[in-house]
Amino acid sequence: MHRSLAVLPLLALLVLSPVGAHAACPDPVGGWGMAGSGPGQFHTPEAIVQDPNGRWLVADEGNGRVDIFDPVGNFLGQIGSFGYGPGQLAYPCGIAIGPDHRIYVSENQAHRVSVFDLAGNFTHTIGSEGAGPGQLYFPVAVSFSPAGDLYVADYGNNRIDVFRLDGTYVGDLGSYLLNGPYGVRVAPDGSIWVGEYIDGNRVLKFSSGGTLLAAFFGTPGQNFHAPEQVSFDASGNVYVMDTGNDRVCMFDPSMNFVCAFGSTGSGPENLDVPTDGAFDSSGQIFITDYGNNRIRIWGFQPTPANRMTWGEVKARYR
Repeated sequence: MHRSLAVLPLLALLVLSPVGAHAACPDPVGGWGMAGSGPGQFHTPEAIVQDPNGRWLVADEGNGRVDIFDPVGNFLGQIGSFGYGPGQLAYPCGIAIGPDHRIYVSENQAHRVSVFDLAGNFTHTIGSEGAGPGQLYFPVAVSFSPAGDLYVADYGNNRIDVFRLDGTYVGDLGSYLLNGPYGVRVAPDGSIWVGEYIDGNRVLKFSSGGTLLAAFFGTPGQNFHAPEQVSFDASGNVYVMDTGNDRVCMFDPSMNFVCAFGSTGSGPENLDVPTDGAFDSSGQIFITDYGNNRIRIWGFQPTPANRMTWGEVKARYR
């Protein structure tokens, strides 16, 4: 079900961070977007992905469309418009690029996944409303496995549904364990990570075969509150969109806590219900800042080198 939040108009300019040695935790380095229904504006952006051409695709839930931007945030166009017909989008909540280079968009209120080619042409849908095999009820996030299977966070049915690339239903994951799955992301190693929203307040990790491996409940001193999506950087670090706490929690590949960034508000360093994150090739994370109707970017600043004066060099080696 879609959220109802206050709309805060805000515009931020994109600033790219330099690439260098990493600090312990990323810093805010820019972003773009503001509230509205016009070109390049957002109404509760829910999910983000970068396509093979480097474009950013944003599931703009409240506007019923997918917004398209170039790598530095310039608006290029949109896919779909609000509605329930073929090629229309009813509260798009999840977005993923398939191995076939098609765009897969979950529609929370239409109980389906709509599929488009990279030019934005509608091709077909997957799923239909219901609780039976291959049916969906308020689907949210979508993600592809390394093998090319589509995983759908089926919030209303309390399960993760799995489909082949051609839309054939394979089965479901965790239906007896899950409590409000809102996010799903398949890691490069094939493990499946599920964020349980308000109902569960935890992140679950499953093996590629569907065995529950671990449950995570928060960071030192603060539990997760409505964690939604999980993302991974190139080093295997894990980032949890802790939506209810308006922050992103970073863990190392062994799930040791590293840091948390973001706090409640609308300033450059703030987040208001961060729902998804995706990394670019330079290691910056692009975050859908749902309540602030914008995209925010965090990146690692280069670590300053320790430099000695010429006098210190001479003194050391005299």
